[in-house]
Amino acid sequence: MALPVADDWRGELHAAWCRAAVRQQDATWSRALLGTPASPDAAGPGAVSLAESAKLLAALPAADRAEWVAGFIAAHGLSEAFQLLGVCAVPWAGPLGRAVVDALNIARDAGSYPWSFSGVMGLAERCLDPAEAVRLEALTAIPDEPEDASPGAGSYWSEAFQRLVTTLRLRAAIRDELPPVPGQVPGPVPVPGPAPLPRPGTEGGQA
Repeated sequence: MALPVADDWRGELHAAWCRAAVRQQDATWSRALLGTPASPDAAGPGAVSLAESAKLLAALPAADRAEWVAGFIAAHGLSEAFQLLGVCAVPWAGPLGRAVVDALNIARDAGSYPWSFSGVMGLAERCLDPAEAVRLEALTAIPDEPEDASPGAGSYWSEAFQRLVTTLRLRAAIRDELPPVPGQVPGPVPVPGPAPLPRPGTEGGQA
């Protein structure tokens, strides 16, 4: 994998290896092609695209998938993580759930708007372990906004986290009421289009 490839054929060669590993569901080759999640190439552009990484991850056991994506988010944040989160088994394993919550907290502190992460927030509502509601409760308060923050971002993040906590608690209540399905194995969650978060001047937002 680390050997040089002559005549600029590295991308084509690695793409062919990726297709073969995915087709054969070969976990050993998939791990080798994915590399380490903290690598700069992991977030692209590199020998393996994010779409290819998602397919390679699907060949790994669920625990390995969650560990790799958690490492990716810790190193690169959430901006490029949507496709990768979509192939992880649900509910997300503890380390992965914590990585997502920590990254959302970092994004909030950076002063951006929550709808920049609406896709991940939508996945989190469906995929986070409901037990994460306890940790998220602290994030529902409106934070002090830094001088360079987007206007009103703290309030919008508070609303987004309140919605997430409410959804997780509802899921926990439903889970407690329903009997477990015999033989059910956690798998990747279907990934529909993200539900938009309210924007200023729209219904559900503030002008």
